[in-house]
Amino acid sequence: MGNKTCFRLGNSIKLLNKINIQINLQNQKPFPKKLPSLRSHYQYRFRYLHLNDSGYVTGGLTRIVSSLIDFSFIRSLVCDVYSKEGAPPYDPVSLFLLDLFRYLNKYKTMKDFIKDLHDINRGRNFRLYAGISPPRIPVEADFSNFRIRLGEQRYNQIFHILVSIAQELGILTARILSHDASLYPAYARYRGCTFFTKTCLNITIPNLTEKLKNRVLFFLNNPEKIIPGKIHKLRCYCPNKENFPENVKPHTIEILSFSFQRQKLYQTSNDKTPDVLELKEELAKRNLSLKFHSSNVSLLSGPYLNDQAKVRCPKLPYDLDARIGYRRRKDNPNKKERVFGFKVIISTAIEPELGIELPVACINDSARAHESQLFPILRSQFTNAHPDLKPKLDIGDCGFDKEENYTLIRSKDSIPVIDYNPGNENLSPEALIKRGYDQNGWPYAPCQCLMRPNGFDKEKKQINFICAKQCLKYPIPKPISNCQYLFRSEGYSKHMSISQHPRLVNELIRGTEKYKAIRKLRPSSERINSTLKEDYPILSQPRTRGILRTSILAQMAVIVTFLSRLFNFIIRISYLLRKYRSNWDKKFFTKHLALNPIPAYLQTFLKRE
Repeated sequence: MGNKTCFRLGNSIKLLNKINIQINLQNQKPFPKKLPSLRSHYQYRFRYLHLNDSGYVTGGLTRIVSSLIDFSFIRSLVCDVYSKEGAPPYDPVSLFLLDLFRYLNKYKTMKDFIKDLHDINRGRNFRLYAGISPPRIPVEADFSNFRIRLGEQRYNQIFHILVSIAQELGILTARILSHDASLYPAYARYRGCTFFTKTCLNITIPNLTEKLKNRVLFFLNNPEKIIPGKIHKLRCYCPNKENFPENVKPHTIEILSFSFQRQKLYQTSNDKTPDVLELKEELAKRNLSLKFHSSNVSLLSGPYLNDQAKVRCPKLPYDLDARIGYRRRKDNPNKKERVFGFKVIISTAIEPELGIELPVACINDSARAHESQLFPILRSQFTNAHPDLKPKLDIGDCGFDKEENYTLIRSKDSIPVIDYNPGNENLSPEALIKRGYDQNGWPYAPCQCLMRPNGFDKEKKQINFICAKQCLKYPIPKPISNCQYLFRSEGYSKHMSISQHPRLVNELIRGTEKYKAIRKLRPSSERINSTLKEDYPILSQPRTRGILRTSILAQMAVIVTFLSRLFNFIIRISYLLRKYRSNWDKKFFTKHLALNPIPAYLQTFLKRE
């Protein structure tokens, strides 16, 4: 690959024709129902793409994606979730493409998209590309049921087949992987309890009638405390104390609320509660009545004074899979903000020679889940789907700092570039000198000067450090007269082994300029997260609940981002090549169409195989 012109649209179309045939040959499971009998029928058809003078294709990404990729393989992937019996369904390819078109065209809600789908002009291309006829346009429930029918795993399989297309085109090598997590809110409000479980849906409260009667009698026996209109609440302690940590006090649960009202003369009421409580005469003597304002009781059963009530905890949110997570505030990075929702972790492949960044793996969980625990699943997902791709560098922030993750990355012949999380370590100068090495793993010489790295020994897996006789050039903390190491060429030497410090000591030595330069590649993951929430607002405020549906949405989000970045790259190269051929300016070619220069410190890792 001498330059980027091999990725122009003409070459890509020729390669994609072969790739589409190859993918369909690998996925040939027959669909259980006859295709002509389906309510829709998708058929792949290449359509001419017109690149205008501004660098845009007429029809946008919808036309590009549907023209260049044959999605017929989806029928083979999902055939096991359909049966021969029953009414004919929609073609799964049609529903998938319509859902994809919705996000590619940045529709906020499915309702707005279906409205345009019914329109004669605005929905014509959508219907044509997906194989939908106007009398049989699906409704929102069809898309919702379709997503649940497929599930997260099949969406993930579709995603990785699309990733393999970029690999076949030669755009994706995945030599550098950057991993990052991002929080997004749930479509439910946090109501105050962090340690809820599904048992909080039906909490058993015994003797509710007796408790309410005693509460009312307390006020009747103390009439000076009765204030008409003031709301009183009947509460109980949370019975699920085992869900709370030892240092957290369980909260109280509001069962119902009531107030006393002045009963007007000759006023009658159909309320039978005073009769049930056997307090009708007591209330009448004081010219009072009871008014109930709210109740969390869902079921009341049993005889009087020995009843049982089922209560739904009012602190229980409507999304039981969402949890609390924390992230840095945008307006003040020194402070953290609380997010009630979910966490998506994405692996991004960085191709510095081409200047493109593509998502290649995705996993979704509740916001409480820690990325260090999910990383092995994420990394294995990528390795199993693309065994031919061999990453050389795995970059991540301190959230991935776990010894098992370092071991996993090294077992894949890759180098971990993960920020070290000191935790509760004492990093004062005195403590560092006492333990013998600083926060980057650089040891101290006997004169307490910080030693310098002198290379990494691959066989022994250790870093060599030398004092480099700094005492002869610079003032040092505690100089040693007649130092015995001055007679050596490099002075005092010491080794730091990976086996002794698997997290701190690294093949890429922490604190060096090379390490800092490679670490600066990590913001590519943040740009992917920004695309998911801002460019295509899929995960900014998703209107869905539950871990199953949000996981499917996360897979769809990376599919949209991947296709958008891949084909925008191809179209941009085609436009720049056309522009170059108009004037044949060599400087323009070098700047835009030649491969990006790779710094010397990356040559070892990024040499194409």
